[in-house]
Amino acid sequence: MGLDMYFYAKRHLVGSEYADEKDKNKNEEVRKLFPEMFKTDNLDTIEVSFECGYWRKANAIHKWFVENCQDDEDDCRMVYVEREQLKELLNICKEVVAKTKLVNGKLIQSTSFENGEEKPNYIDG
Repeated sequence: MGLDMYFYAKRHLVGSEYADEKDKNKNEEVRKLFPEMFKTDNLDTIEVSFECGYWRKANAIHKWFVENCQDDEDDCRMVYVEREQLKELLNICKEVVAKTKLVNGKLIQSTSFENGEEKPNYIDG
């Protein structure tokens, strides 16, 4: 199971002919930022996307996405996530943080070998 996850934000801007006033304003903002995208006047739609998040080894979050956004199919594909789903996940994370008590302890940072035996290397955490 791959637990490296990337989160992308995408916005599709429709061509001026089909755009409402709100979309026309957004198109103009994008036109100012990326004028090279508008060298031709026959663009029907424009997709603007960027990576806005990345995490790894968060198996509970990975499972949440599989169960709530991927119909229980863990197939490493891109999937659309509704804004309401993200709000739900945020609320779950806030609840977990609020109910979690952190305590001092030791974390395994790495392992090394001594006399042919694997030994953990601890750090405070």
